Amino acid sequence: MKRAERLVAIMEHLAREGSVAVSALSRGLGVSESSVRRDLNLLETQKWVSRTHGGAVARGTPLELQLTKRDAERAEREDRIARVAATRVRDGYSVGLVSGTAVAAVGRTLADRDELTVVTNAVDIAHQLLVHPQLRVVVTGGVADPRTAALSGSFTEAILDRVNLDTVFVQADGVAARSGLTADDAGYAQIAAMFVRRANQVIAILDSDRVGRACFTHICDLAEVDELITDSGADEDRLDQLASAGLQVTIA
Repeated sequence: MKRAERLVAIMEHLAREGSVAVSALSRGLGVSESSVRRDLNLLETQKWVSRTHGGAVARGTPLELQLTKRDAERAEREDRIARVAATRVRDGYSVGLVSGTAVAAVGRTLADRDELTVVTNAVDIAHQLLVHPQLRVVVTGGVADPRTAALSGSFTEAILDRVNLDTVFVQADGVAARSGLTADDAGYAQIAAMFVRRANQVIAILDSDRVGRACFTHICDLAEVDELITDSGADEDRLDQLASAGLQVTIA
């Protein structure tokens, strides 16, 4: 069974029962318990479930838990991108994680690393990292958006103005040769732009369907981005345009 199919099966079980156990899923799906744990961790970063000892519980009503195969495939792509992105971070780095589901996956991948300082404006990312005592987690403060658990506003900007970061991971809604990194939401773009300005290295992580898009609000020019990490579904002509503009492109 492919991973996307497993994710859909897990969510169907959650919609019926409200909770799942790792051991039972392992038997029912015919995969190892470690594979089930990785699946549940991925669903947690996507805010579908909350992990418990030995399993997970649903974070929504049965109607809200209708994870489609397309949703599952997107989550799997983001997880692959996150694993590649995490290799760009060395122990001892100061890392900026801008709010977003793909960036949350990067945070989960970095959770077992040593002596990192993580600066984030995402409440969910901070929550998943705080249980790892070897990490220093800095939360920017600010006004929380109940839809995304992202913090923004003058408090956020004041903290970001006082930090220096080795690497920042930003999840944009679009990237194109002429428009650079862009976002649909102006508030997100403003905070993401501040993270970019405070970093020595900027890595954009985008799902392939966002490559070549130019969205409403500008985050930064392409020259300010050191690397784009995306998945194999991206249009080759659009990737060539980005590479011709000087951007390093990596396919996860």
